[in-house]
Amino acid sequence: MASEHTFLLDLPDVLEALNLNVWVADGYEYGQGNYLWTNPHTNVGSYHEKPFGYMVHHSASSSANPPPSDTSKAGAWIGLRRDDKLYQEGGGVPTIYLASAGPARTSSGYGYKPAAWDYTFKGLRSPAKAQGADGDTALNRYSFNMETVHRGDGTTLDPSVLDHVVGLGIALQQMCDLKEMTLGHRSWSQRKIDPYWDNDTDCITTVQSRVQGDDDMTWADIVDDATWTKAYEDGFIEGDPSVMPDYYFADGPATEDEKKNGYNHIMREQMERT
Repeated sequence: MASEHTFLLDLPDVLEALNLNVWVADGYEYGQGNYLWTNPHTNVGSYHEKPFGYMVHHSASSSANPPPSDTSKAGAWIGLRRDDKLYQEGGGVPTIYLASAGPARTSSGYGYKPAAWDYTFKGLRSPAKAQGADGDTALNRYSFNMETVHRGDGTTLDPSVLDHVVGLGIALQQMCDLKEMTLGHRSWSQRKIDPYWDNDTDCITTVQSRVQGDDDMTWADIVDDATWTKAYEDGFIEGDPSVMPDYYFADGPATEDEKKNGYNHIMREQMERT
């Protein structure tokens, strides 16, 4: 008999206590079998482990048929429910469809792993365009993935759906003791633009601020010149070490201190290895 992924078994109750509408898939507790939540620090998975982050996606479609638990690309889908289907618009009940208590295998794919453990940057763009099959550098086993039913074309996201996107993040933050661990797929890989709604390329900022309760950017400590130079010499920066490409920041050019802070934040893991 399949084993249960135990850590998120109470997630439906937690969401309902937050006055959110929940629809639980058959087999939710069993997830996708022996595909396990994995501790990013030890790389050890367990049926009793928790997710270590919350990643927001858009589905690139205006409707979605809730997928079976064992094949869903994401742990949850959020949209307007009518006739047992989820929609972007046209009326319905805002609903969180919980597909899997364990990790789902597809949504995150490859990305830039050092960015995965420090999600505080609002609008940060990953410096990598990595892609490929699931593996250690994919985020699926580490972060709970949620697909918002939306075309991803900048059109309006129903405010009640946004409330549910935020509510799921708050519930996961409470249950999993997450702190500043909410990000969009666009933060994880430059291949992606999601989420993109309300004509706002940085709409993940709104979600982060409401989930994390923080309206301000949280920066790492200022990087001293010696560390900055060492990072350049070790090959972490291409080109002039005093210049950071503007694409790291969705709102355009950053100040020199912001460039150094941003670099330190997303590259900390590599710096510690040198």
